[in-house]
Amino acid sequence: MNILRDNDLQEKLKNLFRNFGLMILCHFLFFIFLQLINTFIFDLDLQKYEQIEILEILGESPLKFIFLAAIAAPIIEESIFRSF
Repeated sequence: MNILRDNDLQEKLKNLFRNFGLMILCHFLFFIFLQLINTFIFDLDLQKYEQIEILEILGESPLKFIFLAAIAAPIIEESIFRSF
């Protein structure tokens, strides 16, 4: 029994918007929680987790960045997750 096949278009759209709203809510709650932890519990240095190398590549060569993001990254990801 396929749940998606049994539902009509209105149910699918309702589920889509509900799930999208939950995703956005979780995104904001995560960063609020992260900021609360940073403020009250730990003194996290969040800037050390930035990807400086990617920002440098973007500044030096935008075409290289586009190639890496649009072509190389998906190929590498697929080869990792669908490998033999």
